[in-house]
Amino acid sequence: MKVSQVASTQVLDVLDKAKAALPEKSAEIGKLSDGFSAAFVICKPIIEAASKITTAEENAKVAEVLRGECSGDLEKAVAAQQKFVTDM
Repeated sequence: MKVSQVASTQVLDVLDKAKAALPEKSAEIGKLSDGFSAAFVICKPIIEAASKITTAEENAKVAEVLRGECSGDLEKAVAAQQKFVTDM
């Protein structure tokens, strides 16, 4: 849980620094940040639940929920970031 919290904070911090360094791209970077923030909000309760499970069966159930409710939003955020970087 702690690792995912640190990683999500780092992603948003890097985007904030990029926004400051590239003011002409601040609107686009802001949209990227919003996409990641939304994904992190959706994923946080699922990750918290996953951090408390103790059995393989529970783990499988939470993994399925992560794939169904969280992966798509994170994949969209990453794809948008990749496109932004490629287009620069």
